[in-house]
Amino acid sequence: MRITNEQKKVLDDFICERLSADVFNEAMIHTFFSKRGSSLVNYFKRFGMKEEQDGKTAYYVIKTRQNEVLMFFSMKYGALFDSLLDENEVQKDCQRLTILLEGEKEEFLNPYEIQLHVKTKHKKG
Repeated sequence: MRITNEQKKVLDDFICERLSADVFNEAMIHTFFSKRGSSLVNYFKRFGMKEEQDGKTAYYVIKTRQNEVLMFFSMKYGALFDSLLDENEVQKDCQRLTILLEGEKEEFLNPYEIQLHVKTKHKKG
């Protein structure tokens, strides 16, 4: 498939920038909605800006010139610069993802609270 001139004009009008590059991006992401990957979108809304500010993950938004967020993607800094994660880190990430996918109703303020919740939950049986 070849991109048509009309499609190229649409693509050329998109802006790709770091989440933290524009102070309005944080407010705009809260209006973003997608049926597919809703748990990932919820994670992005809850933890995206914090993880970016903490230097853990680089989040990028693709938006229109009218500031409508169309999509986002992220890259863990470790994937680019660190050696491979140890097994404990991978397990923690899997536990966080499991909690999000199970659709638990509890509101967590940050990933550290999720870790505490998982540890407490598993100790009780």
